[in-house]
Amino acid sequence: MDEQYESIKNKLKKLLALAEQGVQGEADNARRLLEKLCKEYSVSIEELLDENQLKRYCFDIGRNAIYKDLFVQCYCKVSQKISLSFYQESRSQISVEMTALQYAELVSLFEWHKANFNKDLEDMKKNILLAYCRKHHLYSDVKPDNDNDRELTEDERKQLIKIMFMQESLNDNQYHKLLEQVGRK
Repeated sequence: MDEQYESIKNKLKKLLALAEQGVQGEADNARRLLEKLCKEYSVSIEELLDENQLKRYCFDIGRNAIYKDLFVQCYCKVSQKISLSFYQESRSQISVEMTALQYAELVSLFEWHKANFNKDLEDMKKNILLAYCRKHHLYSDVKPDNDNDRELTEDERKQLIKIMFMQESLNDNQYHKLLEQVGRK
């Protein structure tokens, strides 16, 4: 079994033991935290105790196929399987049979990676536009009057390196003008 899955399972079990056997304030805090986590992941304490009980859980993965691919990767990481068998509930929802602890871990893992992926995707969209414009010389040949030669910041240098690598990976197709200005030298 995956170490992260075992870690989450052990933490929840320790919280459960502390809630049942701890001293008054300690037990109350452990019970509240356990209930909060169970509510957050939509699992019951009884489900946590029965590690092998499979239940069908629904996930809203979105309509974009790339999110389904990302979900499959997260599912395979949590379940330690190489493929996903699921039920299509709607265009954006699927359901999967798994244990309550796997469900709790998968919800957390997928939501984190989906948000992180979206952030990376937005950064890449900005960079690809700049790389494309540089590769195909889509900028004015006239230099601005206020073109100062200031030192680039560390973040600007890193972004420029990303853009240059991205530029190299773009195709080399060339645009050919259809019209030429007459009398221009």
